[in-house]
Amino acid sequence: MGAKKILDEREAAEMLGVSHRTLQGWRRRKVGPPFVKVASHVIRYRQTDVAAFIERKLVATELVEA
Repeated sequence: MGAKKILDEREAAEMLGVSHRTLQGWRRRKVGPPFVKVASHVIRYRQTDVAAFIERKLVATELVEA
């Protein structure tokens, strides 16, 4: 298994298309992707966890033919 990419808060926010402040709020409310607290003010995200979070939020729609 290859090395897993670790993202800082801004990189994770960019991948999700949200601001880093939104990620901070999600952490407080425990609704965002899993994160690693390296130190009191150092938060990191595994790229695979962010991608999995996106997949869980995927909403499937059906095409309706007229």
